[in-house]
Amino acid sequence: MKMYARILFAAIIMLASVGLWARETLKTGDLIFQDLNCPELCDAIEAVTKAQFHVDGPSLSHVGIVIADGRKISVLEAYDSSVTLTPIEKVLARPQNGSPKIIHLESLNDLPKGFSKRIAGAVRKYMGRGYDDYFAIGNNSYYCSELVYEIFKQANNGGEFFHLIPMTFGEPGSKEHGVWKKYFDGLSMPIPEGRPGISPLGIWLHANEVNKQ
Repeated sequence: MKMYARILFAAIIMLASVGLWARETLKTGDLIFQDLNCPELCDAIEAVTKAQFHVDGPSLSHVGIVIADGRKISVLEAYDSSVTLTPIEKVLARPQNGSPKIIHLESLNDLPKGFSKRIAGAVRKYMGRGYDDYFAIGNNSYYCSELVYEIFKQANNGGEFFHLIPMTFGEPGSKEHGVWKKYFDGLSMPIPEGRPGISPLGIWLHANEVNKQ
């Protein structure tokens, strides 16, 4: 079955209106992307992934999955230290780069029957799992886009929906590579260059490619 992606760019200026906007617009399985303001690391994520895919933007350092339970809207995400189910208002109130805040919403339409229900069913399985500081697939902890990859794979009956590709952390000597070297030195491990992984921008671009089919 073909799946078509629809992209909405929502400029959230008055957070007082977020509740109404969310309840009327969002549904389970939608993806929310953010350009978070976490100085060096977020900037490094955005820079190396844009270089990897040879695109100018958007600048994306975080992604989560919308879970709509009646009129209660939350985002399932790997954020801070663990996998959490965060109220949409808190997600949209986070410090981000740019003003007004730009939220990238990816709404995947015409998904196979039962797909959204299976996404919602995965919440309990992943809640409380630790954040994957090592950016390693299959270690029972998750970084933001890895969580999306795993949940969509589970909802797709074990078949990949999004795809892993070799990770890159910038050219040696570059500013971004320096940020990553410092980060992984702090974990007492080498930069995992070339290991399989997935990024918010990679997910966003894949959905756009699906839209062209």
